[in-house]
Amino acid sequence: MFGSNIVRVTGVNMALYQDRGAERADLARQRVRRYTRRVWVDGGLHHRLDGTVSLATPLRERPYAVDRGWLSDQGRRGAGPEETGRSPRGIAEWAGEFGGRLLILGEPGAGKSTQLLHLAEALLDSEAPEDTARCPVVLLLSTWQPRTGPFDQWLVAELREHYQVAAVLTERWLRDGTLTLLLDGLDEVPEEGRPQCLEALNAFLRDPAHADVRVAMTCRSTEYDRLPARLALDGAVSLAPVEVAEAQRAFRAAGEALDPLLRLTERNAEVAAVFRTPLMVVLAVLAYRDGTTSLPLPDGDAAQVRQEILRLYVVSMLYRHRVLARAEPGSPAVGERGFSPSETYRYLAYLARLMTRRGSRLRTLLYVDELTPEWLPRKGEESYLPQGRPTGWFGRFTARVGLDHASTGSTGGVLATCFFTVFVAPLSVYAWGPLPGLLSAVPLSLAVGLLVFTLFGVTRMKPFGREVSFFLDDEGSVPRAATRWTWVVSRAARWVVPAATGAAACGAVVGVSTTALAGLVVALTILVGGLLGLGLVPDYRREPDYPGEALSVSGRVLRTLLLAALALGGAESAAYALAGWPWQACLAAVPMSTCLFMITGPGRAWLRTRALAFGGSRSGLLPSRLGPFLEHATERALLRRAGGGYAYAHDALQEFFERADPRTVPEEPSR
Repeated sequence: MFGSNIVRVTGVNMALYQDRGAERADLARQRVRRYTRRVWVDGGLHHRLDGTVSLATPLRERPYAVDRGWLSDQGRRGAGPEETGRSPRGIAEWAGEFGGRLLILGEPGAGKSTQLLHLAEALLDSEAPEDTARCPVVLLLSTWQPRTGPFDQWLVAELREHYQVAAVLTERWLRDGTLTLLLDGLDEVPEEGRPQCLEALNAFLRDPAHADVRVAMTCRSTEYDRLPARLALDGAVSLAPVEVAEAQRAFRAAGEALDPLLRLTERNAEVAAVFRTPLMVVLAVLAYRDGTTSLPLPDGDAAQVRQEILRLYVVSMLYRHRVLARAEPGSPAVGERGFSPSETYRYLAYLARLMTRRGSRLRTLLYVDELTPEWLPRKGEESYLPQGRPTGWFGRFTARVGLDHASTGSTGGVLATCFFTVFVAPLSVYAWGPLPGLLSAVPLSLAVGLLVFTLFGVTRMKPFGREVSFFLDDEGSVPRAATRWTWVVSRAARWVVPAATGAAACGAVVGVSTTALAGLVVALTILVGGLLGLGLVPDYRREPDYPGEALSVSGRVLRTLLLAALALGGAESAAYALAGWPWQACLAAVPMSTCLFMITGPGRAWLRTRALAFGGSRSGLLPSRLGPFLEHATERALLRRAGGGYAYAHDALQEFFERADPRTVPEEPSR
């Protein structure tokens, strides 16, 4: 009887555990679907340039572009010919026909990524049970590295970083087919690592454990033809080029301002061939349609014409507010945020270089909330710095340790000196009197600032080929801004010993100068207030809904902490007064207790943001007002919002700015 009760209770507990696990998995699935819709569909698809003009770009089957095992070896190294006998259909229909495993090919600017996002939207909008139970996730293959290992390990890391999905849950979803992988940009993997990426992909696709996972992938046709093998998918389609007549129809529909370009395409076949991709048609329409400036017509071979169209579009958008102001005399310049066209051009060029140099999601999407000094050029990356910047002592320090570490050390040292002066002054005045207390607070604060400068600007960095670690967190694991912060007992317990040591040292100094009881009160006040901030842990499970949200939330949490510390200090003082203890010592120690807020948690995240702003503006790489600048560039249609981040309006624009010379700014077009 007793044994049967144990079995019955154990069975009930296991059932409850499984139910809760299934509930958490369902909540995670809904969260992933919301994120994909918010960032990639609403923020990406609906704001893409190539969706501005309606063009017919049919999808044609490429039966020999993939390795289905039973096909012949025809076209093994290439995509093979198009299958023209079958009627064109939408991307969702093609994906359904091939069991959800599809390769999308096309030339640069043909709209491959747009088709992939259309597929994501179709899957999210579908009410079919097999679609509502799945999680479509968009991932950028440009972040794959040969050292990553098996492809499923890369997927686990990507979903943990971008979608906040636990590794155990990702592995389960890969086994049961819950995930629909939408992989963008096989051609964006570095060329030397592309064959290894292809091999890792095929090993994943052929693994029976992943047979139920649906996969759609994009790649440029030319780069795919150069690969040593084909992808083990079930089907492939290719985006047909835009017909010249279709491009000319779009030019006519845009108005008289496009007539000179229309006539040029009618008499010059080489120029007309450039507009066989949706991107080039859209850029030309947006560049010329205002009609208030005399932009030159493109000239040269196909490559030169394509580059010239990109340049003309950038010029048109840079001076767009002046164009609109001239079109409506007496009206204010539209969208003025205090950034000149030359500044906009220069910062966008440096920004493109910084984004492209790192193999992370910041390569394509720029999240303001995630930017820290580690994103700035390191030692050995001086080529990313503007010529002649930075100068003076900061320039010499940057050359020694790198801009990222110079910014951290310099900003941390200055702010630590200023803050510590405010924090320690009341305690010094209480212990030694007004004048001696103030005179002693200044050199003490300078010493603390020098210590912070040394720790974070020199010793903890790697200017000498080695790293020295202290009890502080490693810089790579320091919390960044988050949309939610949680107080965790275990986190606070980790800091008890160092916080108690520092509090005891302060209490001992005060105790020697006054009384032992006053020293005890000071130590307790500093310890309690410090642990209030040291126990905070960021929660990254919810991505920011708009750029800068995590920074705003972190700032509010920091202000709330300061108010809570003051309220707690007041309550402690009242308790000490009732007990007959020196309550004045408690009040004097309250500012000092908030000093620990800056070591970890939202305070540390805010300090790192200040360090990035200082280093970026001092070097000339980034504007001091980065948020308003990104909005300014978005208004110019040079950037676009993507959920809580920003991206260039098209990959081609990012490539254009990456190659652009920041010192050579295009001139304003004449009327």
